[in-house]
Amino acid sequence: MLHIKSFFRVLHRVASLRADAAWARKWLANITSKKLLILGLAADGADSLMQLTRFLDAESVDPSLLNQEIGNFARELHTQFLHGKAWEIEGYAKHILQTLRSGALYSLTQGQCHQLVLHPGVCEAALREFKPWVQICESVCRAEFPHFDIFNSMLVFNLNDGNRGAASTSAEACQCLKRIALALDLDPFAFKTEWERMRPVALAQKEKAQMDNRDAWKEAFRLTQKNSHIKNKYAAEHLQKALQAYICWSPSSPLSRHWYRHSSFLAVPENVNLLN
Repeated sequence: MLHIKSFFRVLHRVASLRADAAWARKWLANITSKKLLILGLAADGADSLMQLTRFLDAESVDPSLLNQEIGNFARELHTQFLHGKAWEIEGYAKHILQTLRSGALYSLTQGQCHQLVLHPGVCEAALREFKPWVQICESVCRAEFPHFDIFNSMLVFNLNDGNRGAASTSAEACQCLKRIALALDLDPFAFKTEWERMRPVALAQKEKAQMDNRDAWKEAFRLTQKNSHIKNKYAAEHLQKALQAYICWSPSSPLSRHWYRHSSFLAVPENVNLLN
């Protein structure tokens, strides 16, 4: 799409020199500015979808970032296709639009030359073609993540905001902690208290050693549970179960497909300690 002018030049040459290039002549005869804009929009949509796919396909994906990534994906689609900003954001659609505005594209078929021009309303018409696709993407996300509210709650383990105070007091964090406690059959008050006490330790480890979220929480747990004196200060009876679920979860593992279908997917066997 970024070399659309070169593509047209090659296609014209093929159509004029080859007798068996009826497909090229047919394509040139039927191409319109709206179809080109749709191709650009489709390329932008595929690019957004590929970014989310690559995130979810990694074995080391961090579930605390799941809410952020899916939220970014949904907002990106809304911004591009529902709010019409695809023509302003740097991408394939904007490039095609600028090329059409320059008047550099034309189709030469059967001895006639037709310049591809932008007619009034063609951009809006191209965008309307993608409204059903955006709805399908949203439906697929809901189908793929039927327990998204629980995965979404893992954002309380996201240390990337670097905010020591707001995360422990926000209404969103409190609701997330309650959902995790409900899913894992934990005492919600005790779990929240343990999380609030250990989060600054995990945040300090992340900032000090440039760790990712999972490693920072694992190191915080190790440091606060290494002897009985520190354990008394940093109780983790309930937090340990939540951290085990957070650390072991991966959307690209076969087991997770089973977890999606059962609300008990976060249970961890008593004899398994995934934090060691």
